Amino acid sequence: MAKYRWMDITYEDVIKAIDLFEYENQEYPEPRNTFLIYNGKKYPAKHIRGIAYKIHFKTEIRKSEYSGGMQTVRFFNRLGFEVQYISKNPTEQTVSAKLVQSKSEECISKKRQSIKIGLYLQTDEYKNSRYFKKAVSLVKKSDIDIFVLPEFGYFPFEETLNESDFLKQTDINNVYKRALEFSNQIGKAIIVNSYDESGRIVSVYANAKASKGETKCTYYVKHTMTYCSAFEDENYIENCNEIFSPIIFKGAKIGMTICYDCNHALFSRMYGLNHVDIIINSTGGNVVYDKWYKYNKARAIENGCYTFVTMGGDGTSENPNCYVFGFSPKGKQLSSRVLGDNDTLQNNLSGSIYVFDTSVDDGSTEPDPSCYQTPTVNKKIDLYLDKEDIDALIEHGLKIDDNLYIYKKDTTNIVFALIDGMDIIKPETALKLLYSERLKEYENKKYIIVNRWGNIDTDFFESTLSLILKVRAMENFCAVILLSENINMCFQCGNTRTAQVVKEEKGKFGLDLSRTGGPQVIWRNKRGMRADWRSNFELLVDQCE
Repeated sequence: MAKYRWMDITYEDVIKAIDLFEYENQEYPEPRNTFLIYNGKKYPAKHIRGIAYKIHFKTEIRKSEYSGGMQTVRFFNRLGFEVQYISKNPTEQTVSAKLVQSKSEECISKKRQSIKIGLYLQTDEYKNSRYFKKAVSLVKKSDIDIFVLPEFGYFPFEETLNESDFLKQTDINNVYKRALEFSNQIGKAIIVNSYDESGRIVSVYANAKASKGETKCTYYVKHTMTYCSAFEDENYIENCNEIFSPIIFKGAKIGMTICYDCNHALFSRMYGLNHVDIIINSTGGNVVYDKWYKYNKARAIENGCYTFVTMGGDGTSENPNCYVFGFSPKGKQLSSRVLGDNDTLQNNLSGSIYVFDTSVDDGSTEPDPSCYQTPTVNKKIDLYLDKEDIDALIEHGLKIDDNLYIYKKDTTNIVFALIDGMDIIKPETALKLLYSERLKEYENKKYIIVNRWGNIDTDFFESTLSLILKVRAMENFCAVILLSENINMCFQCGNTRTAQVVKEEKGKFGLDLSRTGGPQVIWRNKRGMRADWRSNFELLVDQCE
């Protein structure tokens, strides 16, 4: 059977296909078991799928060349439509589901098998070790499943990890031995974090009570804002599948990231493509609340999983910003309880252990608190744009690849990356455009992502899209413009990597191109980052399928 590029077809292509089907009132084979449900009406799913392909590629294909049934269900699953599938097998039930967040629903269904994550908002243990002894005592008596410490948190075998080389299996095994001893001592799975003798920052997971099929020990090495990156491994790409292989625990799949790695969608996404249910981030603390909130909320939505974060630090004037976060697969901030003090509702109290239970997730969404933040005008404006301007620049610009254009302004090459509809939710869609090999011959590039929609559901915009667009600007250090029938907005990344909403003036957005440097700004030699790490990052983008 011929292979077709079904992944390129968008939500808007399907809507156009439905409209064309209604307009032409054409004859079609009566569907046997697969129906597309839209606005309360039933449509022949396979037939609509074929029309959508023709609309996108301007090429008609025969129905004998692609499958109906579950393959068509999965096609509409990806794009977020409701589908009804009646199996030919009489022992199977009718399948009917709203599939816009199918991965989220799958994960939420697992909430019935409760997993309790204990996030230790750890104080400075070097000043007062008795806090740690008290914490361990509470954990032993608790019902939590996994005890999570922050980046550089104190733990009993920290010195063993510091003196180990994580390129040597014998050293890794020795750390595992000590980790399992600690896990056995407290009766819980653990995640601890510190650096090895070469400066690699490492999270170690251990579960002394692991049953058959569960992960006993594994580790994750930090990629960014570090002295020695995982990217420095000469066999990095060969090992990347192992690096992002999920922990198996109580039937769930769990990934680990460290601190600033959550600022880059790719690392969490590699776990997401492995269908993880939970991603746990250990952070050092003293970070901007708004950034960590947005990044980790986005990581949950993109990957349809729970995300949890804990931090170190003592909340003093030298290290004031320490928080815990928990988000549901739909991006809702989760509530927690403080271990040992069920009457305490205070959040982000240093020295406390916050327990998040996946079983209390009700599956609902919530508006992004920054959805309607005040738009501002840039002090420095290099380029004014509206929809007509963008259309004209694309028409007269240089096409580099599908959905990738360059418009030359003086000595600047302005890159336009076009992303349609729901594809903006998948971070790899933007990354593959921004890091395209075909852009490398051009100098002095500035980057603008244009996300195009038909009509946008207001609730979806408020709960999901607003946040995702801000994060795309922040993580890629670029501008993001939303164009739709009912909502047009522009976002830029600030110099401190927060999100700015650009105010529209006389129907146009004024952009400051100095804050759209994209990959060139991200991958340059500076504290914690190296320009030569970019090559492995790009190879990892290529692996993101």
